[in-house]
Amino acid sequence: MKKLEKMLSDNIITHAGGGGKAGKAVEITVGSNAVAQLLVRSYERYLNKLDIAFKDVNNSPAALFYKGGKLVGCQVFDINPHTDAITNIYFIAGRKKLQGLQNDGFRGT
Repeated sequence: MKKLEKMLSDNIITHAGGGGKAGKAVEITVGSNAVAQLLVRSYERYLNKLDIAFKDVNNSPAALFYKGGKLVGCQVFDINPHTDAITNIYFIAGRKKLQGLQNDGFRGT
């Protein structure tokens, strides 16, 4: 996990939406240690079972997650060009937002 933490800015922030559900708050995680733990837990619990493709989304690098060829999640990364550290990660899981990504030409791996 230490190697992962080194890739992250000390003040990294993650944003996870409510998946398009009304009244569901955005979950925010701050700090390289907390974000690294969140990433590892997410991968171990869910993401390691999915196919992953790497693309640019809104001019930022992103990991797109597919299940049976269907886009089911996305992580978009902001990277500081001076330090190459990841400063923000946006988790996208809402069906309408994911459908917009697929409609822009992103398809399963």
